[in-house]
Amino acid sequence: MLSVSEHDLTSYLQHNLQGAPVDAVTLWIEPQGVCVQASARDGDLVLCALLELCVVDETPQLTVPSATLNGRRLPRWLSASLAKAANDVVVDMQRAWRVERIELAQGRARVYGVID
Repeated sequence: MLSVSEHDLTSYLQHNLQGAPVDAVTLWIEPQGVCVQASARDGDLVLCALLELCVVDETPQLTVPSATLNGRRLPRWLSASLAKAANDVVVDMQRAWRVERIELAQGRARVYGVID
């Protein structure tokens, strides 16, 4: 079992977004999903998204059921693009392990699986 805190995920994202036009990233883990808020360097754009997690073929998968930009709901095609980007990050994070299930609790995620 791997336990991941909000701080761990935020640090990982901030490290991997260096050089991107993102000024600040904040996320919090809730039982229904991971909420992410990011603001652009110029400060004019703020993206908020709810990421839902599931496991498909022993791999974590994310969907984005809702996302807003400056408080306006994003169209589904753009939410799908966000989900693809988030899933690319998950694939990069995943080492040689097979994920069986993911449990979300307030402030923490637990990932159960087998390391090959």
